[in-house]
Amino acid sequence: MLQKGFGYGLGGDGDFVYLDTLDRYGVIVEAIEVPAVRRPSEVLRHEGVTLATAG
Repeated sequence: MLQKGFGYGLGGDGDFVYLDTLDRYGVIVEAIEVPAVRRPSEVLRHEGVTLATAG
């Protein structure tokens, strides 16, 4: 396992994990339990340009 996280949904639900399978399969695997309600996206502003980010 490379990284894991939990509680990123609005209600504290939602989990994810990144599994290192590079040596055996040549890929990194991401497993996700999608939260019931996602948090609102963040908005970034840079030099007059507005960028919405996934949140």
